[in-house]
Amino acid sequence: MGTNESAQLPHHAFLAKTLLRDVAESRGAKEIISVQEDATVESVIALFKEKDIRAAPVVGSDGSSIGIVNIWDIVCFTVFGVVEFSSANAEHIAEVNYSRLDTKISSLLGVSKESELMWEYRDTEVLHEVMDALSKGVHRVLVHGASSDSFLSQMDVLRFLHAHRGDLGEALLKSSVAGLRMIRDEGKIISISDSHSALDGLRRLVQHDVSAVAVTDDSGALTANLSGSDIRGVDRASLEALTKPVRVFLEATSAGALAPITCLPSTPLNDIVDLMVSKHVHRVWVVDEAKKPVGVVTVSDVLYKFSPYGLSFTIEDV
Repeated sequence: MGTNESAQLPHHAFLAKTLLRDVAESRGAKEIISVQEDATVESVIALFKEKDIRAAPVVGSDGSSIGIVNIWDIVCFTVFGVVEFSSANAEHIAEVNYSRLDTKISSLLGVSKESELMWEYRDTEVLHEVMDALSKGVHRVLVHGASSDSFLSQMDVLRFLHAHRGDLGEALLKSSVAGLRMIRDEGKIISISDSHSALDGLRRLVQHDVSAVAVTDDSGALTANLSGSDIRGVDRASLEALTKPVRVFLEATSAGALAPITCLPSTPLNDIVDLMVSKHVHRVWVVDEAKKPVGVVTVSDVLYKFSPYGLSFTIEDV
């Protein structure tokens, strides 16, 4: 498909004419929750849980933003910096260094690529300008307006597209996730047995650079979803709960993860977007008839398909 033809696709035309201001206004005013550079890791985990957020700008002593810390930074720090393992048995904790929860949050800036810098735009720029970043791992961008600033997250943009799906054309939305080549190779699905510890699962999440791992039973069927956000249920008193079997951990900290949202390879993209918006989830697991995970579709994957850089044709078109 040539560039000129691609530029005429309905969803590309919509992205090219929609201002970031339109997206921000559709979401309504939303407070930017920030943290001071000398705030402790433990206090930021508690704040993330209280406010139901996954990231926050870090503010220096002069009041200016020095970066953004996200849940990924905290997960990396917790599972490798706070908890240490016996070299003989990765399931056995040799030591929990509780004092490291007092580490200043500014020390975590740069742990992940996203926290190395702030992605900033003017609200007069068009939506198409941010789609590349949002579809490739950047979860939120800072938008400067004439009178105020706001953060736009991947989910904010997805909800906006969902609300305006009538302007996006039917061809892409009616295509299946399999036809759009959105199912990753089965061997790339990172999973963990539900008898393993949550700590083991979170370490795999970090080591494989994925946002979540599939939790499966003895038959290989999907039973739960373990993501970085689940660390928000942990504090100093419950830190050792990470050593419990992952299902036990999730029952205590994030019961909703025990009912993962799933679809089939034949599910249309429109239904995936409906599920993400209505269930407020960042991923939908693709399963076979035996409920075994064969893929996962994330918000990043969906936004990529709408972006000017995503392949908009299906396998049948090739």
